[in-house]
Amino acid sequence: MVWAGPTIGITVVLLLWEALARSSVFDRVLLPPPIKVLAALSDWARSGVLWDDLVISVWRAWVGLLIGATSGVAVGVLTGRSRVLGSLLVPVLTPVRALPPVSLIPLFIIFVGIDTTGKIAVIAFSVFFPVWTNTHIGASNLPTAYFKAAHSLGLGRLRIMLRIVLPATVPSMLAGIRLGAAVSFIMLYVSELSGASAGIGYRVSVSHLSYQIDLMLASLAVLGALAAATDMMIVLISRWLFPWMERTR
Repeated sequence: MVWAGPTIGITVVLLLWEALARSSVFDRVLLPPPIKVLAALSDWARSGVLWDDLVISVWRAWVGLLIGATSGVAVGVLTGRSRVLGSLLVPVLTPVRALPPVSLIPLFIIFVGIDTTGKIAVIAFSVFFPVWTNTHIGASNLPTAYFKAAHSLGLGRLRIMLRIVLPATVPSMLAGIRLGAAVSFIMLYVSELSGASAGIGYRVSVSHLSYQIDLMLASLAVLGALAAATDMMIVLISRWLFPWMERTR
Protein backbone atom coordinates (compact mmCIF):
# COMPACT_ATOMS: atom_id res chain seq x y z
CA MET A 1 0.00 0.00 0.00
CA VAL A 2 2.88 2.35 0.72
CA TRP A 3 4.13 2.09 -2.85
CA ALA A 4 0.70 2.16 -4.49
CA GLY A 5 0.52 5.95 -4.79
CA PRO A 6 4.01 6.47 -6.25
CA THR A 7 3.57 3.50 -8.62
CA ILE A 8 0.28 4.84 -9.94
CA GLY A 9 1.70 8.34 -10.31
CA ILE A 10 4.77 7.18 -12.23
CA THR A 11 2.63 4.92 -14.45
CA VAL A 12 0.29 7.79 -15.33
CA VAL A 13 3.25 10.05 -16.20
CA LEU A 14 4.80 7.37 -18.41
CA LEU A 15 1.49 6.74 -20.21
CA LEU A 16 1.01 10.46 -20.85
CA TRP A 17 4.61 10.69 -22.04
CA GLU A 18 4.07 7.77 -24.42
CA ALA A 19 0.86 9.34 -25.75
CA LEU A 20 2.55 12.69 -26.37
CA ALA A 21 5.53 11.01 -28.05
CA ARG A 22 3.20 9.12 -30.41
CA SER A 23 1.07 12.17 -31.19
CA SER A 24 1.93 14.90 -33.67
CA VAL A 25 2.20 17.55 -30.95
CA PHE A 26 5.97 17.08 -30.57
CA ASP A 27 8.60 15.82 -32.94
CA ARG A 28 9.68 12.31 -31.86
CA VAL A 29 13.29 13.45 -32.15
CA LEU A 30 12.62 16.15 -29.55
CA LEU A 31 10.46 13.93 -27.35
CA PRO A 32 11.49 10.29 -27.72
CA PRO A 33 9.14 7.69 -26.18
CA PRO A 34 10.00 6.15 -22.78
CA ILE A 35 11.17 2.87 -24.36
CA LYS A 36 13.80 4.72 -26.38
CA VAL A 37 15.01 6.58 -23.29
CA LEU A 38 15.17 3.26 -21.44
CA ALA A 39 17.24 1.81 -24.31
CA ALA A 40 19.65 4.77 -24.07
CA LEU A 41 19.91 4.21 -20.33
CA SER A 42 20.62 0.52 -20.91
CA ASP A 43 23.38 1.29 -23.44
CA TRP A 44 24.86 3.84 -21.05
CA ALA A 45 24.92 1.25 -18.28
CA ARG A 46 26.38 -1.54 -20.44
CA SER A 47 29.20 0.73 -21.57
CA GLY A 48 30.27 1.16 -17.94
CA VAL A 49 30.27 4.96 -18.26
CA LEU A 50 27.06 5.26 -16.23
CA TRP A 51 28.70 3.77 -13.16
CA ASP A 52 31.71 6.07 -13.46
CA ASP A 53 29.38 9.07 -13.75
CA LEU A 54 27.30 7.86 -10.80
CA VAL A 55 30.26 7.36 -8.49
CA ILE A 56 31.79 10.78 -9.09
CA SER A 57 28.45 12.64 -8.94
CA VAL A 58 27.31 10.87 -5.77
CA TRP A 59 30.68 11.61 -4.16
CA ARG A 60 30.46 15.31 -5.02
CA ALA A 61 26.83 15.67 -3.94
CA TRP A 62 27.03 13.67 -0.70
CA VAL A 63 30.32 15.13 0.52
CA GLY A 64 29.10 18.64 -0.25
CA LEU A 65 25.80 17.89 1.48
CA LEU A 66 27.54 16.46 4.55
CA ILE A 67 29.88 19.44 4.92
CA GLY A 68 27.17 22.02 4.27
CA ALA A 69 24.61 20.35 6.54
CA THR A 70 27.05 19.80 9.42
CA SER A 71 28.29 23.39 9.37
CA GLY A 72 24.74 24.72 8.88
CA VAL A 73 23.44 22.86 11.93
CA ALA A 74 26.39 23.92 14.11
CA VAL A 75 26.19 27.59 13.15
CA GLY A 76 22.38 27.59 13.30
CA VAL A 77 22.31 26.30 16.86
CA LEU A 78 24.96 28.81 17.93
CA THR A 79 23.32 31.84 16.31
CA GLY A 80 19.90 30.71 17.51
CA ARG A 81 20.88 30.35 21.16
CA SER A 82 23.69 32.91 21.57
CA ARG A 83 22.71 36.58 21.42
CA VAL A 84 26.32 37.63 20.90
CA LEU A 85 26.99 35.26 18.01
CA GLY A 86 23.55 35.96 16.57
CA SER A 87 24.13 39.72 16.55
CA LEU A 88 27.55 39.20 14.93
CA LEU A 89 26.81 36.54 12.31
CA VAL A 90 23.14 36.94 11.30
CA PRO A 91 23.63 40.41 9.72
CA VAL A 92 26.55 38.99 7.73
CA LEU A 93 24.97 35.69 6.67
CA THR A 94 21.54 37.09 5.76
CA PRO A 95 22.64 39.18 2.73
CA VAL A 96 25.00 36.42 1.57
CA ARG A 97 22.09 33.96 1.76
CA ALA A 98 20.17 36.13 -0.71
CA LEU A 99 22.88 35.76 -3.36
CA PRO A 100 22.14 33.07 -5.99
CA PRO A 101 24.75 30.33 -5.44
CA VAL A 102 25.13 29.99 -9.22
CA SER A 103 26.39 33.57 -9.44
CA LEU A 104 29.24 32.71 -7.05
CA ILE A 105 30.60 29.81 -9.10
CA PRO A 106 33.14 32.05 -10.94
CA LEU A 107 34.41 33.21 -7.54
CA PHE A 108 34.83 29.62 -6.37
CA ILE A 109 36.65 28.76 -9.60
CA ILE A 110 39.12 31.59 -8.94
CA PHE A 111 39.87 30.66 -5.33
CA VAL A 112 39.27 26.88 -5.21
CA GLY A 113 39.53 25.73 -8.81
CA ILE A 114 37.24 23.78 -11.14
CA ASP A 115 38.21 20.28 -10.03
CA THR A 116 36.21 18.05 -7.69
CA THR A 117 37.26 20.07 -4.64
CA GLY A 118 35.84 23.23 -6.17
CA LYS A 119 32.56 21.51 -7.04
CA ILE A 120 32.21 20.11 -3.52
CA ALA A 121 32.90 23.58 -2.11
CA VAL A 122 30.15 25.11 -4.26
CA ILE A 123 27.66 22.43 -3.17
CA ALA A 124 28.61 22.75 0.52
CA PHE A 125 28.24 26.54 0.37
CA SER A 126 24.82 26.26 -1.26
CA VAL A 127 23.58 23.64 1.22
CA PHE A 128 24.77 25.61 4.25
CA PHE A 129 22.19 28.39 4.00
CA PRO A 130 18.88 26.46 3.98
CA VAL A 131 20.19 24.25 6.79
CA TRP A 132 21.44 27.22 8.80
CA THR A 133 18.21 29.21 8.29
CA ASN A 134 15.92 26.40 9.43
CA THR A 135 18.14 25.39 12.34
CA HIS A 136 18.53 29.02 13.47
CA ILE A 137 14.77 29.57 13.44
CA GLY A 138 14.13 26.32 15.28
CA ALA A 139 16.77 27.01 17.95
CA SER A 140 15.76 30.63 18.52
CA ASN A 141 12.01 29.97 18.88
CA LEU A 142 12.07 27.40 21.67
CA PRO A 143 9.54 27.99 24.49
CA THR A 144 11.05 29.66 27.55
CA ALA A 145 9.22 27.11 29.72
CA TYR A 146 11.75 24.49 28.60
CA PHE A 147 14.63 26.48 30.03
CA LYS A 148 12.84 27.44 33.22
CA ALA A 149 12.19 23.77 33.90
CA ALA A 150 15.79 22.88 33.08
CA HIS A 151 17.19 25.54 35.43
CA SER A 152 14.84 24.44 38.19
CA LEU A 153 16.26 20.92 37.82
CA GLY A 154 19.80 22.27 38.07
CA LEU A 155 20.91 21.43 34.53
CA GLY A 156 24.04 23.19 33.28
CA ARG A 157 24.48 24.85 29.89
CA LEU A 158 26.00 21.80 28.21
CA ARG A 159 23.24 19.46 29.40
CA ILE A 160 20.59 22.00 28.38
CA MET A 161 22.12 22.15 24.92
CA LEU A 162 22.31 18.37 24.57
CA ARG A 163 19.02 17.43 26.22
CA ILE A 164 16.74 20.33 25.32
CA VAL A 165 18.02 22.57 22.53
CA LEU A 166 19.24 19.92 20.10
CA PRO A 167 16.25 17.53 20.43
CA ALA A 168 13.76 20.41 20.17
CA THR A 169 15.54 21.76 17.09
CA VAL A 170 15.58 18.41 15.25
CA PRO A 171 12.35 18.94 13.22
CA SER A 172 13.52 22.31 11.86
CA MET A 173 17.02 20.97 11.32
CA LEU A 174 15.78 17.98 9.31
CA ALA A 175 13.55 20.22 7.20
CA GLY A 176 16.62 22.30 6.38
CA ILE A 177 18.71 19.23 5.56
CA ARG A 178 16.06 17.93 3.17
CA LEU A 179 15.94 21.31 1.45
CA GLY A 180 19.73 21.31 1.37
CA ALA A 181 19.72 17.86 -0.25
CA ALA A 182 17.56 19.16 -3.09
CA VAL A 183 19.85 22.18 -3.47
CA SER A 184 22.92 19.92 -3.53
CA PHE A 185 21.72 18.14 -6.67
CA ILE A 186 20.74 21.39 -8.35
CA MET A 187 24.24 22.73 -7.73
CA LEU A 188 25.78 19.38 -8.70
CA TYR A 189 24.24 19.76 -12.15
CA VAL A 190 25.29 23.40 -12.47
CA SER A 191 28.84 22.78 -11.24
CA GLU A 192 29.35 19.89 -13.69
CA LEU A 193 28.45 22.05 -16.68
CA SER A 194 31.97 23.48 -16.72
CA GLY A 195 35.36 21.98 -15.97
CA ALA A 196 34.06 18.41 -15.71
CA SER A 197 34.89 15.32 -17.73
CA ALA A 198 32.49 12.94 -15.96
CA GLY A 199 29.33 13.07 -13.89
CA ILE A 200 25.58 13.06 -14.43
CA GLY A 201 25.40 16.81 -15.03
CA TYR A 202 28.28 16.57 -17.48
CA ARG A 203 26.44 13.75 -19.31
CA VAL A 204 23.30 15.90 -19.59
CA SER A 205 25.31 18.73 -21.11
CA VAL A 206 27.26 16.55 -23.55
CA SER A 207 24.17 14.66 -24.75
CA HIS A 208 22.38 17.97 -25.28
CA LEU A 209 25.22 19.35 -27.38
CA SER A 210 25.34 16.16 -29.46
CA TYR A 211 21.54 16.20 -29.82
CA GLN A 212 21.11 12.83 -28.10
CA ILE A 213 17.79 13.72 -26.52
CA ASP A 214 17.13 10.15 -25.36
CA LEU A 215 20.41 10.05 -23.43
CA MET A 216 19.81 13.55 -22.07
CA LEU A 217 16.39 12.51 -20.70
CA ALA A 218 17.92 9.33 -19.29
CA SER A 219 20.59 11.42 -17.54
CA LEU A 220 17.96 13.74 -16.09
CA ALA A 221 15.97 10.73 -14.87
CA VAL A 222 19.06 9.35 -13.13
CA LEU A 223 19.74 12.75 -11.54
CA GLY A 224 16.16 12.94 -10.26
CA ALA A 225 16.31 9.36 -8.97
CA LEU A 226 19.53 10.15 -7.09
CA ALA A 227 17.94 13.20 -5.47
CA ALA A 228 14.83 11.20 -4.49
CA ALA A 229 16.94 8.33 -3.10
CA THR A 230 19.01 10.79 -1.05
CA ASP A 231 15.88 12.39 0.39
CA MET A 232 14.48 8.96 1.25
CA MET A 233 17.76 8.01 2.89
CA ILE A 234 17.65 11.15 5.05
CA VAL A 235 14.09 10.32 6.13
CA LEU A 236 15.01 6.73 7.02
CA ILE A 237 18.12 7.78 8.95
CA SER A 238 16.14 10.43 10.84
CA ARG A 239 13.51 7.84 11.82
CA TRP A 240 16.27 5.57 13.09
CA LEU A 241 18.10 8.30 15.01
CA PHE A 242 14.99 10.11 16.30
CA PRO A 243 12.22 7.50 16.70
CA TRP A 244 10.40 9.79 19.12
CA MET A 245 9.52 12.09 16.21
CA GLU A 246 7.22 9.42 14.76
CA ARG A 247 5.44 9.05 18.09
CA THR A 248 4.77 12.79 18.34
CA ARG A 249 3.04 13.12 14.94
